[in-house]
Amino acid sequence: MHLLSLVAGNCDGDPADDGWFSIGALARFAAVRKGIEVKQDMWPKLFVQLFELLPHVTRLVPIADRYFSSKTANEKANEAALAALAEDVRGDLGQVTKAHAGLYRQLQELSAHVGEVGEDAKRTRLAMEQQGHRLENLESEVVWLARWLKGGFVLMVILLGVVIYLVAQAH
Repeated sequence: MHLLSLVAGNCDGDPADDGWFSIGALARFAAVRKGIEVKQDMWPKLFVQLFELLPHVTRLVPIADRYFSSKTANEKANEAALAALAEDVRGDLGQVTKAHAGLYRQLQELSAHVGEVGEDAKRTRLAMEQQGHRLENLESEVVWLARWLKGGFVLMVILLGVVIYLVAQAH
């Protein structure tokens, strides 16, 4: 195919080619450039049908425009809402981080205090064990001293009896 079919008045007998730069000629030229074999009567019929749909398409264009503009507006509103929500979440996370930092510091202080209390309890237990051993030693010494006192008292009573007997014999 040559460019001759695109020239005005050169329609090669095609009824769809009605003049200068006809739709059928342009379509055939594009198809031939792409290497597609074209039936001569297919493209004019297709373009005639598309031409019949143009009034309907022109009615749909404002509706599509409103739809796409409202969709864009909705997307922008959603984006703004998500950005505000993200900022709120960041602020809340900052507050939570500050609160956790305070709690972490208090936990560190309490851990140190618990360690000190544990050491104090260990020292107290050791002191109590030592006092228990000392108390046991003192009890055993008291028992031993009580035995000596009883024995000494018995000996004093016997000696007093002997002294009384000797004094009574001497008179």
